[in-house]
Amino acid sequence: MKFLLDTNVMIHLFYATEPLNSNVQKNNPEDLAVSGFTEAEILHGVENSAPPQYREQNRIARAIAMSPFTRIYHDESISEAYGKIKTYLVQNKIYAPNNEIDIFIAATAVAKNLTLVTSNTKDFNQIPNLKIEDWS
Repeated sequence: MKFLLDTNVMIHLFYATEPLNSNVQKNNPEDLAVSGFTEAEILHGVENSAPPQYREQNRIARAIAMSPFTRIYHDESISEAYGKIKTYLVQNKIYAPNNEIDIFIAATAVAKNLTLVTSNTKDFNQIPNLKIEDWS
């Protein structure tokens, strides 16, 4: 694996947004991964989808769209990276509580030595040791 796809990238992929869609397709699926935290955010979106009768349809569509990508779930190395990142952000007075999931996603990329692909670089550009690319 080389790249970790952020939640916003996955959402853009669901809608086949270009040029992001083409940039993802240029890569071998084995080089692309999704954090369990991104998976959780996507499932939260499914639960909030309206009207409710389309939730199961949305859940299936999202599962199919995410199926080519390896999932990386929380482990000790991610916890360690999270602790270091959050401490840095708090000590430098740049921590924002609404970015908690982003910190976990960044910690996943740092712990697994992956480049985070995001179209939301402003949420991640102050995190040390995080490699970021914007494919949008």
